[in-house]
Amino acid sequence: MKEKSLIDLEKKELRKSIFRVRENKGEQHLIHLSENVISRLEATEVFKTAQTILCYFALPFEVNTIPAIKRWSENKTILLPVVHHKELKIKRFTGMNQMTRGIFNVMEPIGEFIEHYDSIDLVIVPGLAFDLNKNRMGYGKGFYDRLLPMIEAKKAGICFEFQLFEQIPADTFDQPMDLILTDARSVL
Repeated sequence: MKEKSLIDLEKKELRKSIFRVRENKGEQHLIHLSENVISRLEATEVFKTAQTILCYFALPFEVNTIPAIKRWSENKTILLPVVHHKELKIKRFTGMNQMTRGIFNVMEPIGEFIEHYDSIDLVIVPGLAFDLNKNRMGYGKGFYDRLLPMIEAKKAGICFEFQLFEQIPADTFDQPMDLILTDARSVL
C-alpha cells in the first residue's frame, strides 16, 4: 500500500488532468455522450429490476442524469442526495418544481429526509475517475465514501470513457463500485 501523502498527491494531479480534459471536450459534446452512458445503464438487469434508485442531479461536465431522472420517476422511486452539515442525506425526487439550489450549486429536492436505506435497489454514483478494478475517485470531499457503506444496494459508477483508467490511486476508505458504465463500455 502506498503511503497516504503519495496517494493524495496522485489523486490531486489526476483530478487536475481530468478537469482539463472535460473542459476541452465541451459541455455539449459531453451531454451527447451522456445519452450513451444512460442507455448502457438502462440495459443492465440491475437497473431494469430496480424499483428505488438513488441517483445524482448532474452538474455541468458530469454524465447528464437530469433527463433520465425525469423519465425514470414516472415508474420508479428516485432518490437524490442532499448536502446537510458536510454529509450526504437523501430525499425523494417528486418533480422539478420541488427542487431548490443547494450547496455547490447543485439542485436538491425539498421535503423530508429518507432515514432508512434498505429499500434502495441501485445507487448511481458520479465520480471524476474510475478504474478497471472498480475503484472510484470523487472530488475529494469524501461525501460518497461516507454514505455508500450505509447502503447495501448495488453501486453503479457512471462516467465518460476518458475517466476510466487501468488503475487509479485508491485509499482503504474509497468505496468500490459493483459495475462501471461509460459511453463506450461496461465493466461488470
